[in-house]
Order: sequence, then C-alpha cells, then structure tokens
Amino acid sequence: MGIALHPKLLVKENQIFTLCMFFAVLFVVPFSIVCCCLRGSNISSNGVCGETLKVFHSCIDIEVADQDMPGLFAASVESRRQICADLSPMLEVMIRKNPEPMKPGSVVQFVQATGSGEEKGRRGVLRNKGPDGRWEVEVWPVTGPPKSAAEVQTKVFPQSVLAAAEPRISCPFSDPSIRRGTAVLWAHMWRLHPHMPPAVQAELTGRLMHLPKLGRAMTSIAAHGEGDRSGFVDVVRSSIKFQRCLVQAMDFDDSPLLQLPHVRSVPANPPTLREVVESCGEASLLRRIGNFSAEQVLDIQAFCRHAPLVELSYVVEVNDEPDMAEGDLGTLKITLTRTNLDATESVGAVHAPLFPGVKFEEWWLLVYDNRGRRMIATDLVLGTGRECKSNVTFIVPRPGDFSWTVHAMCDSYAGLDVQCDVHFRAAKKNEVDRPSCDASIQRLAWGKGSKSA
Repeated sequence: MGIALHPKLLVKENQIFTLCMFFAVLFVVPFSIVCCCLRGSNISSNGVCGETLKVFHSCIDIEVADQDMPGLFAASVESRRQICADLSPMLEVMIRKNPEPMKPGSVVQFVQATGSGEEKGRRGVLRNKGPDGRWEVEVWPVTGPPKSAAEVQTKVFPQSVLAAAEPRISCPFSDPSIRRGTAVLWAHMWRLHPHMPPAVQAELTGRLMHLPKLGRAMTSIAAHGEGDRSGFVDVVRSSIKFQRCLVQAMDFDDSPLLQLPHVRSVPANPPTLREVVESCGEASLLRRIGNFSAEQVLDIQAFCRHAPLVELSYVVEVNDEPDMAEGDLGTLKITLTRTNLDATESVGAVHAPLFPGVKFEEWWLLVYDNRGRRMIATDLVLGTGRECKSNVTFIVPRPGDFSWTVHAMCDSYAGLDVQCDVHFRAAKKNEVDRPSCDASIQRLAWGKGSKSA
C-alpha cells in the first residue's frame, strides 16, 4: 500500500489526513451517489415529484370542481417547498374582499374589546346561534389555536363584536400549510399583488413557476388515469380552466375581456373576447367595453394580433381500407390551424403580465362521444406553428352513425376555445369485404412462391 502513495502522505504528521481521505472515498462518495439515485427515482419523466403524483392520483376524482383546483395545486410537494412569508397584510385585504360567512364552525375574531376580557383581534370558533341573535363562541387562547380542550372557553357574544377571521376560499384540505398556499394562489387570481409584500411575491413566483408541469400532470391524471373515466370530462375542463386562471390572474367566473390590456372592469352586455380579437380591436366594440386613449387602443390591437385564433378540421379513416366497419382500428386525424399566423410564422410567448415567467400556449384536444356521453381520448398539442396535427386511434365499437365533438381548449387564454363536430358511419362486419386470415396467408405464401420462381 505504501508503494501506491506519495511519500509525503506516509509522514507521521500526515497519517490522520491520509486516513480521513481514505474513509471519505470509501464511504462518503458511494453514499452520496446512492442518495442522488434515490432522489432521482422520486422524479417522474416529466419532472414532477413522485409524491405529488401520488397526491393527485388519490385526490382527483369525479367530484373535483373548479374551486378545488387551487388546493390540489398547493398540496403538491413542489408548492409546499416554497419559503413561507407573512401573509397578515394580504389576508386582511382578502377578508374585506370576500369574508367567510358567519356560520357554525367558522373562525372569527373580535373587532373590539369585550366586557369579559377578550381583546381586539382574539379569535374563536362559532358554535350555535341563539334565538336572540347572539353567538356561542369557543374562545381561543391569546397565543393561537388551542392545544387541548382545557384551553377553550365557551362564551356568548353579540354578532356586532365578531367578524370573519379568514377569507372565503375553497380548499379541500385542512392542513395549515396547504390552506396557506391556497390563499396565496387565490390572492393571485384576485389580482391582489399591490397588497403583497416582496417576500409573498417571491413565494408566489416560486409556486407559479411549477405551473406548466403540474398543470399537465393534473390534466393527464384526470383524463388517462386508471378506472372508468367516462365522467371525467368536466374534471379535465376544470383543470385546464384553472391553469389559464393562474396564467392570466383571473377568477373562474371573471370575464375573458380582463385579459385585454388596460381593462380592469367589464360593463353589462359587452362583446365577447373572440369578437374583439377577430375584429382586431374595432373601435365600435372597444367603446362597449370602456373609454380608451389612442395609446391604449394600440395596445389592445397589438394583443388582438398576437392572441391565437384557431380552427379545427378532421379526417376519419381506416388505414389501407376504403370503408370502416365494426372492429376496425380507426384513426381520427385532427388538424389545428392558427389562422392568425402565416405558414412561416410561429406563435410567441403568451401575453400574461402578471405571470412571473415566459409561458407558451398549449392546446388540449378533448374527443367526446355525444351519444355515449363519455370522453373518447385527449391529446396535448405543443406545436407553435400554423398547423399542428394530432392522431387519435380507436377501435370502432359498433356499426351505425357516430356523433363526436372535438373540443380545443387553451391552457393560457380564456374565451378562445373552439369545437368541431365529427360525424362518420361504420358498417357491419358482413357488409364489407375483408380478407380472412387464411386468405391473407395464402396470398402471402403465393407471393413468396412467385418470387422464388
């Protein structure tokens, strides 16, 4: 062993250093490699943490609604890893904007000091409302939520001294960290960025940067998960709506016109966003939305030239066969055309001034059977050119007429989705001329014999 070492390493003063280096190479390096491999094994092929996929698989079911999507996103490991900042100033604004209704089980706070010693800001939980309008409240300790039942005092107070202590937001989880992350996402969708301290804005940025991969995972699990997915078309739509709400900082019920520059509110009976985009910001339509200066009109017209206008076309066929029959392997060939682009152009980044990163639009194609009331297939279109193609293969289940609908939903813009009706007919097996297996084998053998001859 001494022959392989440098003479300086064999000096008595350097023996401890030599032994430390030896054991470091022997144990630390292999242990680091094993840790890296174990950590990498927890990451899926699309970059989503394996624990996040488990949460999505266990929580995404047919009862998931639009309002539950922010909570599911906040429950992901990627979102929970973000540094938590103080939300107190922002939560006060959220409570004023949309307070939690006064009902049993709601968390309330005292808006003024009471005669029984409760100071302003102290919290509790509503239990029962008496016939005189007074509430029975379980008063929490000054330090916060109680750790045991002995710390709770039940008293009766008039409603005038009580107010909601939490905003009215939907979250399917009771975990405090997940509910906190959900509140940050709702504040973004309500466009409360001026009330966010820099630390909260940095936390929000960290969460939103995971949106593209987490959004794809949520939609794919809802569409392609195990079991019967016939009723999951609404869940898939909710997932896509949630993604564009985060991209554009909009609530689920907000008007798509809020995506236009300089539009902060929408009056009654406005035009649709598609009408505005197709007209490239015609003055008569803009006057129905608000009063804009010449510079603001130019900004809106620039948005209209940039926003996607798509059309769908399709072809249904069976490879190498002129007719389609029951049991055939059919192919639905869908073409998505961006009519606002030339053949040599490509779409640019999404116009989303409140989204922290660069985002490119993605289109989800949903094939829905109107007769069977079930989703046939979904596909994600990532291309940025004028024409993007998608092929959906399927087994023809029965003879007769088919009536399907292809929905194209954008994950970045609201109000620009399109759909296309698909109609085709399949014949019975005995109505078409299909060569049998024996005949095919005989023709193949005859062809080989002819070549040999």
